[in-house]
Amino acid sequence: MQAVITSDWHLGGMSKTIPNSVAQQLAEIRKPFEWCRANRVRNIFVLGDLSHTPHMDNAALVGLVRLFVEFADLSIVVLAGNHDVADSTTTSLDVLAEMAPTLANLTVINRKPTRKIVDGVPVCWLPWPHMNVPFKASQLVMVHAEMTGAVGDNGHKLKKTKHGFRLRKGDFAVSGHLHTHQRHGDVVWCGSLYQSKFGENFPKGWLDVRVDDQLRVDCKFVENTPAWELRTLVANCDDDYEQIASAPPHVKFSVKLAAGVSAAKFTELPNVVSVANHSMSLELAAPTDTAVAIKPWYGLRRYLEQAGHDNSEVLAALKLVKSIALEHGF
Repeated sequence: MQAVITSDWHLGGMSKTIPNSVAQQLAEIRKPFEWCRANRVRNIFVLGDLSHTPHMDNAALVGLVRLFVEFADLSIVVLAGNHDVADSTTTSLDVLAEMAPTLANLTVINRKPTRKIVDGVPVCWLPWPHMNVPFKASQLVMVHAEMTGAVGDNGHKLKKTKHGFRLRKGDFAVSGHLHTHQRHGDVVWCGSLYQSKFGENFPKGWLDVRVDDQLRVDCKFVENTPAWELRTLVANCDDDYEQIASAPPHVKFSVKLAAGVSAAKFTELPNVVSVANHSMSLELAAPTDTAVAIKPWYGLRRYLEQAGHDNSEVLAALKLVKSIALEHGF
C-alpha cells in the first residue's frame, strides 16, 4: 500500500493573517493531491482538522467539495480531528459524510473507530477523541493525537497531555494534530502543509507512506514551500523596522515591542499582522522547568456562573480552556 498523508489544514482559520485566506489555503491543499496524481499514488488520507472550527463557511466547504470532485481518481479518507468536532450540532464534517455516498472516492470517519483493509494492509482509523485501538490484530493506525515528549506547535516538548495516545506493541501509527513533522519510535506525525499561526516552525509538507503486507513501514517527508511565511520578531531598534519594511510581501510579522519602542510606525506596515508589548503578549507560552505552575482555568467556573451561564455551558468552556492550555504545556 502507498498513501499520501496530510493533516491540520485549519481551513477558514487564517482570515486575520493573510489576504484571500481560503483561496490561498485551498491552493496549498491542492499540492498533495496533485503530487498523488503526478506520482501515480491512489490513496490520500487526511488526519483531522480540515477546518479551524466545526462549521466552515460556505466558500471553504464548497471549495473543498470541488477539490474532492476534481480528484475523483483518488481514494480520499478523512478523519475527524478536535477542531472538526462539536458536541451537539451538525458539523461540516457531518455534511461531508452525508455527501460521501454520492462521491464514490470519499470516506469520512468522524464518529467511531473503524478498521479497513487498504490494498492488503489492515488500517485502524481513530477519530478524535478516540485514543485506544479496539481491534486485536496488528495494524497501521491513523489517529489525531499527541504524546508526552513530542514537540508541540510552540516548539516545546509536551510534558503532559489530556488526550494522549499510547501505541500498542506491533502497531505503527501516523498522526495528525501536531503541526511539526516528527517521529517518536513507531509513531510519526505528518505535520501541516503550512503555518496556520505564528510560532510554528518549518519544514512543512506531507508524508509519502509505503507499507507491505508484513506491516513494514517506510515514511518519506515531502517538503512543501507555502505561499506565505509567518515570523515573530522582537523589535528593539530602528534596524528591526527596516528588516520588516524590506521583507517580501508574502512574509507576515507578529511584532513584540521591547521596552521603549513605539508601536506607531510598525502598525503602518502592510505586512505586520499584530503588534504587542513583548512583556504583555497574550500568547500562551510553555512554562520552563522553574516556572510557577499556572492553571489558566482557575476562577473560570465562578465567573461564568455569576454571568448566568448554565452548567452545560460552564463545563464546555472549562473543557475547551483546559484542552488549549494543555496543548501549550500547562
